Amino acid sequence: MARERWLSWPNRITMLRIILIGPFVVLILNINDPQWYWARHAAILIFIAMAVSDALDGYLARRFNQQTRIGRFLDPLADKLLIVCAMVLLGISKTAVPGFKLPSWVVVAAIGKDLFVVIGFLLVFLETGKIFIKPTAIGKACTASQMILLILTLIAPDLIVIDQYLKMIIIGAVKSLWVITAVLAMLTCWDYFRSGMRFVETSKV
Repeated sequence: MARERWLSWPNRITMLRIILIGPFVVLILNINDPQWYWARHAAILIFIAMAVSDALDGYLARRFNQQTRIGRFLDPLADKLLIVCAMVLLGISKTAVPGFKLPSWVVVAAIGKDLFVVIGFLLVFLETGKIFIKPTAIGKACTASQMILLILTLIAPDLIVIDQYLKMIIIGAVKSLWVITAVLAMLTCWDYFRSGMRFVETSKV
C-alpha cells in the first residue's frame, strides 16, 4: 500500500516534470544556434507542458486524497530546479533570448532565495529532527511571478514583431517583472525565516 501511494499518479507526473528539465536545458543551451532554430519554440512547449502538469498533479493529489510526504517534497523541488536552470541560462549572453537577457541581479535574487530556503530547511531539520515544508502565499506568488517572467521572456520575440505598441508593452512588462520577482524573492526569504523560527520554537515546547 505504501508503495502504491509512493507511485501514485500525482507523484509520477511530478517526476516526469523533473525529467523534462533535461531536454528543456538542452534546448535553451542551443537557443541561439542557427541549426537549432526551432529550439526556443520547443522549449516553450516543454515549459507549458510542465506548467500544466504542475497544476494537474496538485489537482489529482487533492481530488483522490493522494497527497504524500515525498510528493510535498518533490513538487516544489521540480519548480525550483526548473526556475534555477532557466534563470541561469537566460541570464547568460550565449544562451539568453536575444534582446531579453535577464539582468544578473534578477538571477542572483532567484537563486539566492532558493539557496536560502534549502539551507533553512536543513537547519530546521538539524535543530528539530522534523521536516518542515510549508508553502506560503508569498512563496507561491514569488514562484508564479518567476514562471510568468520566464515564459514571457521565451515568447517575447514572437510578440514584439506584431506592432510597435505591443513591443513597448512587452518590454515594459518584462522589465516590471524583473523588479517584482526580485522583491518577492526577498519577501519570501523573510517570510520563510519567520515561519521556520516559529516552527523551531514550537517544536521545543
